[in-house]
Amino acid sequence: MELSRRSNNVDIVHSSLGKRFYRAAPATYGLIEWLDTSEEQTGDSQLSVEFEGDVRGILQGEPTSTTKEQLILARVGQGQFRKGVLALWNDRCAVTGTTFAVRASHIKPWRDCSDDERIDPNNGLPLVATLDALFDSYLILI
Repeated sequence: MELSRRSNNVDIVHSSLGKRFYRAAPATYGLIEWLDTSEEQTGDSQLSVEFEGDVRGILQGEPTSTTKEQLILARVGQGQFRKGVLALWNDRCAVTGTTFAVRASHIKPWRDCSDDERIDPNNGLPLVATLDALFDSYLILI
């Protein structure tokens, strides 16, 4: 099955909502305050709890402070990216239509993306875990 790289149902205004300056926010507001603000904006306390747990794990690790900041910002961006991708596809895998074990995969590889492309849900495709692994290994193409 071949899928189009562009979705015909993409709403430009809706897709641009929620984009923040991820790098500046923690430095401006402080990390925990920023997480609290994110929870207020999304209304999702479970995501906030998950983020806080991940952030605490990163901060207690051995990496340098710059590496820790990068890991935290990447984790926060992943949650927003996944939420946006799933919203565009009605929380379903683009191939199977299932809602179980769906991952948000980047169409353009993450390592080749600009900062904006990394968090843009239009650069994402929801896939079940097995198809996501095949897609990431270039064993299936869109």
